[in-house]
Amino acid sequence: MSKAPHNTPPHALRRTTIIASGVIFALCVVLTCWYGASHSLLVAFALVLERSVYAGGPPLVYVAGAVGLGRLFRPLFRSATHPLALQSSCGLALSLWLSHLLGWLGAFHGAAGPWVALGVPAFGLLLALQQFYVFIKGGGWEPSLPAISPLLAIPCGLLFGAALFAPGWLWDSEFGGYDALSYHLELPKEWLQLGRLLPLHHNVYSYLPSGVEAAFMQLGEMAWPGSVPGSLTLDEGYRVYACQLLVALGAVLAAWISGAAAGATAQRLGCKGPVGPIASGLALATPWFIVTGSLAYNDGFVVLFLGAALLVAAQSGPGALKQGVLSGLLVGASCIAKPTSLIFVALPIGVLLLVWTPPRAWLKVGTGVIPVGLVIILPWLIRNWQDSGNPLFPFAASLFPSASGGTGAWPPEEVARFARSHAFDGSWGERLRLLVLPDMHDPAGPRHRGLLHPQWGAFFPLVGVCGVIGVLRPSLRKAASVLGSLTLLQLALWLTFTHIQSRFLLPLLVPGAALCAIVIAGISPPGRRGLARFLGGGAVLVQAAFLLIVYASQARGHPAQGFLPGVETYTGADFAWLKRSRSPEENQRNLAASNPARFCNIVLPPTATLYLLGDATPFYHTGKVIYNTTYDPWPFAQAASGGAGPDAITASLRARGITHVLINFSEIDRLSRSGFIDPGVSLDAVQRWAHASTIPLRDWPQGTVLVQLPAADGSAP
Repeated sequence: MSKAPHNTPPHALRRTTIIASGVIFALCVVLTCWYGASHSLLVAFALVLERSVYAGGPPLVYVAGAVGLGRLFRPLFRSATHPLALQSSCGLALSLWLSHLLGWLGAFHGAAGPWVALGVPAFGLLLALQQFYVFIKGGGWEPSLPAISPLLAIPCGLLFGAALFAPGWLWDSEFGGYDALSYHLELPKEWLQLGRLLPLHHNVYSYLPSGVEAAFMQLGEMAWPGSVPGSLTLDEGYRVYACQLLVALGAVLAAWISGAAAGATAQRLGCKGPVGPIASGLALATPWFIVTGSLAYNDGFVVLFLGAALLVAAQSGPGALKQGVLSGLLVGASCIAKPTSLIFVALPIGVLLLVWTPPRAWLKVGTGVIPVGLVIILPWLIRNWQDSGNPLFPFAASLFPSASGGTGAWPPEEVARFARSHAFDGSWGERLRLLVLPDMHDPAGPRHRGLLHPQWGAFFPLVGVCGVIGVLRPSLRKAASVLGSLTLLQLALWLTFTHIQSRFLLPLLVPGAALCAIVIAGISPPGRRGLARFLGGGAVLVQAAFLLIVYASQARGHPAQGFLPGVETYTGADFAWLKRSRSPEENQRNLAASNPARFCNIVLPPTATLYLLGDATPFYHTGKVIYNTTYDPWPFAQAASGGAGPDAITASLRARGITHVLINFSEIDRLSRSGFIDPGVSLDAVQRWAHASTIPLRDWPQGTVLVQLPAADGSAP
């Protein structure tokens, strides 16, 4: 782009920035869905347009409605800097809380359910539109973007392009979105079928706070043209893309709010320069942020609420009580998005509030934080307590033991297995080693679990360099000390309380990006904002390069090869119309190439009940399915208890209504090697039973076998 002449009006420059950013964004979305694929660029463009139009409405209404609902909190931050960022974050906090509360009460079920699901965000949307009208009516407004925006359009375009893929294809680090298919999307699917959000005894993750998953449930129930309310996988799966687009929108808001927090922190600590856009860019271009932001995950909302809570803590305008109320709302919302926020958000923000608030005002801050935070997490505590007798289940089981020695329906050995797999039992030397070196003992092969995971790009080396520079320069020392200490505190909490997984470091994006942005802006001479933008843009460009490399490496260099097969291909919903347009031979080849879920959905009769033995990702199965996570009671282990033989195991499974079993031998082997499988299940035991007492129907090269249970007389049903 050529340099604009000195007499170019500012509004023309703003318009040029907006147009350039929009064009780059659109190109990056389409190229993301085309790179390495066999379909044409035109097909990619058409499919991007179709999925965006049909799936984009509900998440846009949800987010815009959340911004409107945030107006209810305006009296708490009228004099604050970045009021729109605070309004948006508070509105999202309220929206997640309402999604969880209404889902738990069953308000999304029945004939009125779709209208309740749509009505709440629609009311907020009206508030937002009225606010926008008043703002424009004031005159003198013209939309603008930071000068760095054309660079930010690159990761932003890749983020939204990746969100339009069916989950299960992208991101090797997440095994194709295993967690989304196991519970982030699977739980809302089951809750929609049951009519309300409640704990499920076959999926321990249903006991987590589930604020984001409740929002997915609400999206699935919204009355919206082009899709059937009350489902996620029906039609062409547009509700699945809607869930991922909601997360992507949340990621963009998280980057923006984190930038606002960085700017407010810089202002409080006496630093100047274009801090906000640089911090936003560093967060947005970090590959881990895009990976989690394009899947139906909850990590991005933790970053969002942490950034908003830092923005509140950095304010000097609101009174101590108002500051406490806002902090309690945001920290509580972060906890219902992901329970690890208790250590990664609540503790650091609590420390900051203590440091930045005069001791005489501590009581006022606490008076706001504690009750508001408790109100936000109260529905989760109540539903867990009602079902298991432990409001914090699956955590803190030792504090709420049942008569069996476990908690609720979980015996002590299963509670212990969950706790053991979500903690790290190595020495401190091993923890520190994994901070920078790969884990050589991982069952899946050597991989980084800490700061040097490839999906962090150059982020942590940049944080380290900027931290050293900041400490050495007197003008930046205070900011470097505060943000560096906050980063180190979060790192210490990660080493102490987690099972040492790189993705759990994402909350460090907020103080880390702020530290880098403040130092980059601070080392530029006064009045040389252009140099700060150049250095900041260079840092963002480096991160974006790492992001492109990570994306290009997916699916062995053909990431977009999985774009054309949508949700309907994974579920087999496309087979009916394919069958009408193809020859029987082509249909047979298509069926033979199907994944297990698609094959079972097409071939098994409607009366069949399928048991997933070893597999805990049932999302794409549309028939009646029985499954469990590895931490839940295993039907096979229960059937094999007491040394039962193969026929007795089959009889026990048949008594539960099971007609077919999809056995994932590879997953059973992996879980056995990890040590987290039920002791009553072993690879040898399952193989012996399958060989002696089942009827094989189909196998797949990945180690998965579909078998049928014989009738009581041993014959095929």
